[in-house]
Amino acid sequence: MGVLLRLLGLLALGLCLSFGGCVKQGSQPDSLGGVGEILVVGDPALWNGDLGVLLRKTLSSEQIGLPQAEPWFKLIPVQDLGANKFQKRHRLIFHWVAADNFSELPHEIQKEAEIALSRQNVYTRCVLNSQAYPQREVWLVAKNVEFLKSYLLSNKSSLLQYFLDLDQQLILGRLDRLNQADSLVSMIQDSVGIPLKTLPGDYRLKVLRQSFAWISKEIPDGSMNIVLWKNKMGSQSLQGAEAVQRERDTVLARCIPGPTEGSYYLTEYLMPPLSIYKANTGWHVRGLWKIEGDFMGGPFVHRSWLREGVAYHAEAFVYAPNEPKRAWLRELEALLTSMVSVESSK
Repeated sequence: MGVLLRLLGLLALGLCLSFGGCVKQGSQPDSLGGVGEILVVGDPALWNGDLGVLLRKTLSSEQIGLPQAEPWFKLIPVQDLGANKFQKRHRLIFHWVAADNFSELPHEIQKEAEIALSRQNVYTRCVLNSQAYPQREVWLVAKNVEFLKSYLLSNKSSLLQYFLDLDQQLILGRLDRLNQADSLVSMIQDSVGIPLKTLPGDYRLKVLRQSFAWISKEIPDGSMNIVLWKNKMGSQSLQGAEAVQRERDTVLARCIPGPTEGSYYLTEYLMPPLSIYKANTGWHVRGLWKIEGDFMGGPFVHRSWLREGVAYHAEAFVYAPNEPKRAWLRELEALLTSMVSVESSK
């Protein structure tokens, strides 16, 4: 399954490598800011010009797979962090710089940027937990505006995926600091065979039986849900997205009843797969769910993978009528990603 994790990050691989990994700075107080927020630090002329439009189109475009319009990221522009200790503790900070004079950069970044820019047009760096925990501070320094624009244009998709990966890391870092539902993790592992690296204690068990588990977290006017199950496969393939939809509809219609008699969980809309793992041994899809026979629905994310002739499925869905759902779904996606990460290490 080592191939699985590598393929999950395929779109972002080149950019992640270009940022050289994150550099750990030690333990810090809790970071601030919400899921899906980026503090954008730089010259107001960049933000107010064509490059600002390009950055917003790249990172603030509408997130796919949600029932109402929400951006991938909320961008918060500031000229500099200054002495504002609260801004310095923001969970996700993006510095973008286009200038010949880098004297105002932090000393370590300045030295590295000068060396890098003597050989190339753009310098990138990601710093881990510089002022708070968990925190990611990303630096993008270019020789001039044209080189910065060229970099943004040529890395639009990978830049979005890169920040989505960082956002998931930050979510998991925050969740790791909470009390964990260790006994529930063990029960799910025994029943379904899916390892949960992280599961906060505010998730509760709704259904647990052989090869099936449903856990849920209550939120204002709704719930966050993860459903896990497994089944034996007749061949070493999951047969494609249509077969995955039939599988999930069959299992979830039976195991997740609606609030009224005869109602049940069903796919309303399935998007094309975002990822297909090697030789059709796994799928990553998203879409919208509904309760057939009632007026309920929302977004879902589904991941499936194959191990030793057994198909494992992990589905996350949100019910929060008339409320934004991006942040709730992002947390569930991070938990699903952590499961696949554990699988890939086997």
